[in-house]
Amino acid sequence: MTFFTSGAGQYFSQVLCYSLLVLIALETLLAGWRITTTSVQLRFRLAALLLPAAAPLVYLIWAGMRAETSFQEQVAFFDIATWLGQGLFWKVALWHVVAAGMAVTTGVFIVKEAVPAVRHYLQRPPDHPLLKEGSAPVLEAAVAEQSRALGIRPPAVHLAAEKTPLAHVSRGKRLIVSEGVLALLDEDELRALVGHELAHLSPRVRWTGRALLALRWLQCYNPLAFPVYYRVHRDLEKWCDDIAAGLTGRPLGLPSALLKINRALVLAGRGRGRAWAGAARLEHEANLSDVRERVRRSLRREVTVPVPFPNLRLGVAALMLLAVLFFIV
Repeated sequence: MTFFTSGAGQYFSQVLCYSLLVLIALETLLAGWRITTTSVQLRFRLAALLLPAAAPLVYLIWAGMRAETSFQEQVAFFDIATWLGQGLFWKVALWHVVAAGMAVTTGVFIVKEAVPAVRHYLQRPPDHPLLKEGSAPVLEAAVAEQSRALGIRPPAVHLAAEKTPLAHVSRGKRLIVSEGVLALLDEDELRALVGHELAHLSPRVRWTGRALLALRWLQCYNPLAFPVYYRVHRDLEKWCDDIAAGLTGRPLGLPSALLKINRALVLAGRGRGRAWAGAARLEHEANLSDVRERVRRSLRREVTVPVPFPNLRLGVAALMLLAVLFFIV
């Protein structure tokens, strides 16, 4: 309990408490206002990550007033330290559970995300050759046209000599496609897949992704931020799906491409034998669930009525939450 009475401990405990309240409030507003536009949902959920981390720092301006006993006992709505000291069972208090949750979340983050990320950025990227001009006219035309539409410089296209269907953007703004994906997809599917990948290079998506990554690392200890991060990451993929559909004008191209690629990956995975039955299969099932959701969303695409003044709504909601959280110490 000594840690949670220190300056750093108070910050962490406030972030955890604020995360719960802000997440409930903003998700309730999304549902109540019937906001279905992916880019707006993404902004609200980014705010659900940012506000809890930023609010305690903003309140440092009034740190002296909020630290006074009279404020905590007579004015504040809620005293986090008092509740953290509450006993639950045997000799276990609430702060034990909170500390354990933070430790487990941090450990999972280090093993599953931090270490692989560091390894990825330290290792030399595969040296795939540049795509020969004229060897894939549909791909080259799609990259040129869609880059122009997005207002970005066309990325260098590299061809991976792999039969597995793969396509992704890499460091240095490179687009890497495999021989397998060129052989598997038809023209509409390839254009849609290229549109999705190029959308990741557009300024708005790129800066949103960077902000999301920064918030993830800053809140690596926060178990409540963990599911929000992955929800925002899925929203980011859906946003790129929407951009791709707008670029091609053929909303069925991308779901068809995703289904084909997923089926090919399943068949390739089954050939791995018993190893495929372990953790790799569990990870594949999670990816498959995400693919199914994206395909279902594309196939059942409905005309959404934009909610007026979404940024104003979010700004007012954020200010009101900051005002309420000020009285939770």
